[in-house]
Amino acid sequence: MFLDYIKLIRPLHWIKNTLIFLPPFFLSVIFKDDIIWRLPLGFLSFSLVASSIYIINDIFDREHDKLHPERNQRPLATGNAKTSVAWFLSVLFLMLGFSLVCFSKNFLIASLSLAFYFITNISYSCGLKNIPVLDVFLLSSGFVFRIFFGGAFFNIPISSWLFLCVFSVALYFAFGKRKSEFKKYADNGRPVLKKYTEMFLNAHYYLFCVLSILFYCLWTIMRTGLNEHSVGKFALTIPFMIFIVARYNLVVETSDEYADPVPTLFRDRWLLLATGFFVFTNFIFLYEEPLKMLFK
Repeated sequence: MFLDYIKLIRPLHWIKNTLIFLPPFFLSVIFKDDIIWRLPLGFLSFSLVASSIYIINDIFDREHDKLHPERNQRPLATGNAKTSVAWFLSVLFLMLGFSLVCFSKNFLIASLSLAFYFITNISYSCGLKNIPVLDVFLLSSGFVFRIFFGGAFFNIPISSWLFLCVFSVALYFAFGKRKSEFKKYADNGRPVLKKYTEMFLNAHYYLFCVLSILFYCLWTIMRTGLNEHSVGKFALTIPFMIFIVARYNLVVETSDEYADPVPTLFRDRWLLLATGFFVFTNFIFLYEEPLKMLFK
């Protein structure tokens, strides 16, 4: 019974909330005294609100989930978790999540970002998920709200390049998710799937795939500060990014598994390994000076 309530809050999906660290990470200030102690608080704040939304979404979808070939194993769909307890946990997590915002460096914007994230997702769960295209944009908006929340929590401005990269990657994953669902559950899945066509999903999936790579490549070039005949160090992270995208494309096209980005990341060892190298190389290049001081 206890494990069913753990499943209900989906702790595995909390990995998406590490996006709130991107603003300080890419500004190379993540280890500063006024930032580092706020990292776990910001992460916990957003994660608790996200879990509150997951629970509400499962409450609303429990009857439909009972008929789904995979989601019928969710705790509320099986009856292993009580709806009354689920509502209590959702409200508790929501209150705790918003209370932690008081530790942010920009309380107003952080609160608004979290509130808009909550409202958008509840609107999605209440019916907007059945409107084609809008459902994908609402699904991907959560990634954008994460970076704006992170920027406000640590009082760091969001660069246009970071916004473009995160937004395009979010749409890429969202269309990939719908493409995977369409392939596997077209006749027995979300009602919105019946309003899509395979050609439409393919076109937009690969459109945002290309834009994601393009925006990241341009961003790395802008960060180098070198002349056109030199290869900047950040450009060395591009092959990892392209490999991650190509590998995810392969999974979406060939796997019979549902290609939700987070479970897919942990299922595919090459995808996980490439993501690790991508984060590691960015970390080394961004924090070269502090690392030199540390090992001096």
